[in-house]
Amino acid sequence: MQAAIGRDIRALRQGRQVTLSALALKMGRSVGYISQLERGISKISLNDLRTLSKLFDVPIGFFLDHHNTSPGDQGVVVRKENRRSVGTSEDGMSEELLSPDIGGSYELMLTRIEPKASLTQEVNRPTEETGYLLKGELDVWIDGTHFHLRQGDTFRIDHQPFRWSNPGTTVTEIVWVTAPPVF
Repeated sequence: MQAAIGRDIRALRQGRQVTLSALALKMGRSVGYISQLERGISKISLNDLRTLSKLFDVPIGFFLDHHNTSPGDQGVVVRKENRRSVGTSEDGMSEELLSPDIGGSYELMLTRIEPKASLTQEVNRPTEETGYLLKGELDVWIDGTHFHLRQGDTFRIDHQPFRWSNPGTTVTEIVWVTAPPVF
């Protein structure tokens, strides 16, 4: 389990372009300790897991949830019951990682947006993103242009500022692909 947690820490750190020394400084730990965690040599404490979950904005369970995956599935298949939650749902949005891991050139997420929830501050990431609405509706502003989307619609965001809102009365579900990964 330590090796899997270490791989997750490394993938999150590298995906967010954080150096070993910067992460060590933020955690109040040595570079050697962080390196040993990433290589699965040292055991991580619960306090360090809490610190990492806050730094990377993932629930603490993110590091633990997928370890029930059978050895044959790891890195290849994600069973519905083994999906990992990422981020928090405080803003009316929750996400599950559909990709088998957080490495690779893209990530696949299932995003759920509660009725009337919105992202009011524009986000501008160095990514290309595509979304497919499984159900519900979504207002999305991409580079200042408003689009009203319904079930079955798709959209693309290519290094552009965007924000969104669920104007409906039901939960909106979106399959969201992001390259490169942000988690």
